[in-house]
Amino acid sequence: MSYGNYERNLSLFVIGLFFAFLTVLFPLLALITSRELFLDLMGATLGISFIIWGLHKLKSSKGKGLRRILIGGAIFIFLMIKLLS
Repeated sequence: MSYGNYERNLSLFVIGLFFAFLTVLFPLLALITSRELFLDLMGATLGISFIIWGLHKLKSSKGKGLRRILIGGAIFIFLMIKLLS
C-alpha cells in the first residue's frame, strides 16, 4: 500500500465518521424538537455516507463501490428534492 492510498483511505474514514455522527445526531434532534426536517437531513447525510463508503470501496471491490455511490446519490437526490419542495 502506498502512502498516498493510506492518506486517501484515512481522509475518507474521517469524513465518513463525521457523516455517521450527523446521521445519529439528526434523529435525536428530531425527537427533541419534534420536527420532520431533521429526519430528512438524516436521510441526506446517510446518502452522503453511502457515497463516501462507495468511494472508499471503489478500487478494492468489483462493482460494489459504484453501486454504493449510485444508491447514496439516489437517496441524497430524492431527499433533497423532498426538502426543497
